[in-house]
Amino acid sequence: MKWNFFGTNVVILGAGFSSAATEGRSPLMRGFFDKLERDNYPELYDFVNEHGCNQVCTRIEDANVENVLLALDQTDNCPSPLRNRLVGNLFEKNSICDQLAYYTIMRFKTMGGWSPENWAVQTLAKASERTTVISMNYDVLADSILSSRTGMEHFPSKTLSCPHCKMRYLLSQACNCTTHPGFTDETIWQGALLKLHGSIAWKRCLNPACCAYQCLVPDEQCRAFEPHECPKCSRMCSPALVMPTMNKNLKETPEIDAMWQAAMAAIENAESILIFGFSFPRSDELLIQSFRKAIETSKRLKKVGIIDLDPQAVAHNFRCCLPVGYHVEYAYLNSTKSGVPDWFNVEPKQLFNICN
Repeated sequence: MKWNFFGTNVVILGAGFSSAATEGRSPLMRGFFDKLERDNYPELYDFVNEHGCNQVCTRIEDANVENVLLALDQTDNCPSPLRNRLVGNLFEKNSICDQLAYYTIMRFKTMGGWSPENWAVQTLAKASERTTVISMNYDVLADSILSSRTGMEHFPSKTLSCPHCKMRYLLSQACNCTTHPGFTDETIWQGALLKLHGSIAWKRCLNPACCAYQCLVPDEQCRAFEPHECPKCSRMCSPALVMPTMNKNLKETPEIDAMWQAAMAAIENAESILIFGFSFPRSDELLIQSFRKAIETSKRLKKVGIIDLDPQAVAHNFRCCLPVGYHVEYAYLNSTKSGVPDWFNVEPKQLFNICN
């Protein structure tokens, strides 16, 4: 089955997309901790060495980030004496989580930009203005690529078409400073970029006395977070990242609910979904259950395209998102670790206003 990229309703992006779009510079599950140094992140380094390597790998560069997140996740639900043996006291766990957030920002900030000639970049850029993009990634590749396309209308235009600007608008409406309008209306989410786990370019104020408390503010220029004062209360702002574990701790970033509401509304209304480089790991059970509920509610989904090194394996995992007995048609689009996939066709028209 050939895939209609322009007519796709929803695109889902995972780490495989970012890796393809940066010629392998963006890390996958293994290799994520390749720049982790004990001098800069002491508690995190020790935790990754103990739980990410788990005596299986001899180098911290080979530690699996999913194992690390799962270990952190499980410490929330174990008795205090056992938790203290695993991660020390609660203060030490908070230090590990803080260091993980800042390491994540540093890791993606230093991976470099994208080329408009790259096949993965062009594939995403072919999406129409009505295509909703759901990203599981912290990096700002999709933000930058989608907002740099020709013909984009940016905030505060009344004919807003830039997915990144639509995301900014959604988050501004979710802020405590405003009255929440609800985020399931198609005019609100259609064509937006929705980031379910936050971004290295988002910031928030954690001062409960501040009028901007917990408001998620994406950087207008897609720049990575840098420590600075909240313009409302002068307290230091914090990054806004949600680790993709089974628990997720979404309650710690309540305003991100706008992204989840909008994403599930988009899935519920989709007849076609393109999955690019996301494997639907079982550790992300909340996501799988949310997708299943959305698909079951409308039963509109007919076609699923998968761009991956092993698209059949992704299809196997994705079936957990489908109600029992529900069938869709699959299009398998194999990607490559180097070179250009056989199915890719270079777009003849100019896709971008600027080069990254």
